[in-house]
Amino acid sequence: GTSEVEAGSELAHHAGTAIEEMMGAIHEVLNQTEDVARAIENMRLASSDMDAIMEELARVTDENAAATEEANSAIQNVANDIGTMASASMEASAAAQEAAASADHQSTSVSHINASAQELSQMASELEELMDHLKL
Repeated sequence: GTSEVEAGSELAHHAGTAIEEMMGAIHEVLNQTEDVARAIENMRLASSDMDAIMEELARVTDENAAATEEANSAIQNVANDIGTMASASMEASAAAQEAAASADHQSTSVSHINASAQELSQMASELEELMDHLKL
């Protein structure tokens, strides 16, 4: 009688301890899962930023093409009419300034892309660390 009750009580105590440890592990996995979800959301936001930057880069590239076409037009005007050389020169200068401004804008876009790539790399490292923790 008494020894069986004591053995049962000890087993119940061990079972309770095991359940508490399991609950702790479950909470840890839940916390890590939430960290992974946050990292994924950050990656999604960074990807969205990257898409916007790429669209801006495409727009700037189109502007550069337009500026190049304007410069070519100015050069043809100079070749066709020497009498309007001063006017054509001013057009070419304006087109060059527009191209320089577009190049500056493109450089800024590339810097944004680089910053986003670095942020994505950091997030990937954090996600990898979280995945390593989940493997326990």
